Amino acid sequence: RGVPGAVMDRGAVLKPIDTSRYKILSDAASLEPWVAAAREAGHIALSVEADSADPMRARLAGIALATAPNAACYIPLGHGVQGGLDLGGAGPKQMAEKEALARLAPLLEDDSILVLGHDLKFAVVLFAQRGVALRSLDDAMLMSYVLDAGRNGHGLEELSELHLAHKP
Repeated sequence: RGVPGAVMDRGAVLKPIDTSRYKILSDAASLEPWVAAAREAGHIALSVEADSADPMRARLAGIALATAPNAACYIPLGHGVQGGLDLGGAGPKQMAEKEALARLAPLLEDDSILVLGHDLKFAVVLFAQRGVALRSLDDAMLMSYVLDAGRNGHGLEELSELHLAHKP
């Protein structure tokens, strides 16, 4: 079991979660260091935000990435746009979806980069709709189901509380 408000690093040491270090990326130049860090680490955590639970119809609202504990960013793509996530004008400056995907596709399609996430099946379909084929994947939801099929739920919040003692 974990420590409240902590994350594990590669050596399974718990570190406090520091959301003040998270970044919002609104241009392609700011994305490049994250791509380089993922290549250096050999992995990247990925979460997609969309306007629908149906990946065949969903529009991308944003992409969250993490390369290490407390090294995370969010790329807003569809906030406040026609039919997208409306934040009442309070949304961040956004990157064009095509520009973000052009920068991320070589990384996400690289067999040597492990893409980590929760419910990645959704992301696989969503990205495939945009011509990006996710390759090397580890999905916490699927691992949870395989290891603990009937013991507990497999949602991200429940797994976070169960294994990290962290309530999102």
